[in-house]
Amino acid sequence: KQLLRTYGNQNFSAISYAVKKLIPELNWQGVVYNGLALDNFPFNGQPKQYALFLGRMSPQKNPHLAIQAAQKTGLKLILAGKALDFDKPYLDKYVWPYVDGKRIVYVGNAGYKKKINLLKDARVLLHPITVREAFGMTLIEAMACGTPVVAFNKGAVPEVIKDKETGFVVKNIREMIAAIKKIDKIKRGD
Repeated sequence: KQLLRTYGNQNFSAISYAVKKLIPELNWQGVVYNGLALDNFPFNGQPKQYALFLGRMSPQKNPHLAIQAAQKTGLKLILAGKALDFDKPYLDKYVWPYVDGKRIVYVGNAGYKKKINLLKDARVLLHPITVREAFGMTLIEAMACGTPVVAFNKGAVPEVIKDKETGFVVKNIREMIAAIKKIDKIKRGD
């Protein structure tokens, strides 16, 4: 932040209004959201019966909360993302003991093609982040495939998800579980 403040009189463009709120004293000229080449994200109107967590396997991204939500709803969960040695104590305590290869499956870091297939085939993308995220590319990637998102109301999440139209913006794990149970009310549109 200090580097940005040093050049605060320069013109800046943010990727979300949430970013603008972090350093309001900068000379913001506007917001330009991240975009996608939609042709790379095929729509799927007939998803498989699993929830997807796609992101770094870390306490900031909270895969353990996705696991809890999946367990409470009975929905299979696929975890995809990079696991770093730095996060090993967290993963060893809160994630790996619950990965059974059947109901909770870890597939590792998903390359581009694998990520697309996981996103388009998922019934729902779970995004239980508890830090202020600047944008959230996986959210728009999922929605481009027709996959609704259930995400915690942090950072740019309410700017990206149209609550009750493209997914659900929730406050906590209890609301996430309730949203998963009614995910089929979200119309998968192309």
